[in-house]
Amino acid sequence: MRAVLLFLVMILTASAATAGRLVVPEAVCVPAEANAITLAHVARAEGEEAMAFLERWGATPVALAPQAIGGRVRILGRDLQQAVAGRIPVPAPPLAFPEAIVVQRGGQVVAVERLRPALEQALGAHLAALGGEVRITQWRLPQWFFIAADAPVRFRLAPPSALSGSIPVRVEAVDEAGVVRDVLSGVVLAEVWAEVPCAARSLSRGEVVQEQSVVRMRMDLAALGRPVWDGAGMGAVRVRSAVPQGRPILAEMVEPVPVVERGRMVRVVFDNGRLRLAVPGQSLEDGGVGSVIRVRNLQSQRVVEARVVDESTVRVGGI
Repeated sequence: MRAVLLFLVMILTASAATAGRLVVPEAVCVPAEANAITLAHVARAEGEEAMAFLERWGATPVALAPQAIGGRVRILGRDLQQAVAGRIPVPAPPLAFPEAIVVQRGGQVVAVERLRPALEQALGAHLAALGGEVRITQWRLPQWFFIAADAPVRFRLAPPSALSGSIPVRVEAVDEAGVVRDVLSGVVLAEVWAEVPCAARSLSRGEVVQEQSVVRMRMDLAALGRPVWDGAGMGAVRVRSAVPQGRPILAEMVEPVPVVERGRMVRVVFDNGRLRLAVPGQSLEDGGVGSVIRVRNLQSQRVVEARVVDESTVRVGGI
């Protein structure tokens, strides 16, 4: 009895596979010259009987095409199913309809999911500039990329304007001549994890950052949103404002330890490549070696910007 049952199951399975079905995707393009959307434009046959049915009735119109080339129309799956049942006089194979289908007149459509691996690789290369472990957590892109051009295109990711957190992305469809034919825009959420310098204890404003006052902690650079101090110049930089214990030390929080203090008398060297002279001056700001500060020329009383050379010299020209 079990052998008979198995035989019947095999027979039924083979019959269903032979009959097949008609499958309608969620997005298609019809030829630019088409004024009507036919069953063959939107349906794909699976199985021998379904293929024969589509060959016989595929030219049956089921909806009006968009008026303009490049235009789109959204058709509900139930409306499409009713159109097939009302216009074809014989029973159709099983029909697999989506809730709705978007049809574009002319051009082509690509499932964005197919582009994801290449896009993720390209975006990861950009995010690697932050110097950490990249994790793309969410893609917020349309499901379909409709392209107006019929000619073959390739896809590229335009360099993102932001490299962390919520990243606007722009995917371009480019033809063989390098012309951008269409653009798909969206947002990607990403994390970039790295060991970053943090305050081992609370740091007071103006405190020199020493090695023992810094501890490295693993953090998401994307969540910070601003560049982190790279830890260079330990002992030669100070914090501009107080940093609580455990907080990351951002690049904007540190500055060189001033070798010239506000109010200090300095030698102001003017150098334009042809003429070099030195006059007495007074610093109007603190400044470390290499920083640009305002100084007063005590001979002319003019205020100029100068680069700090050492504790007693600033230079004007070529800064």
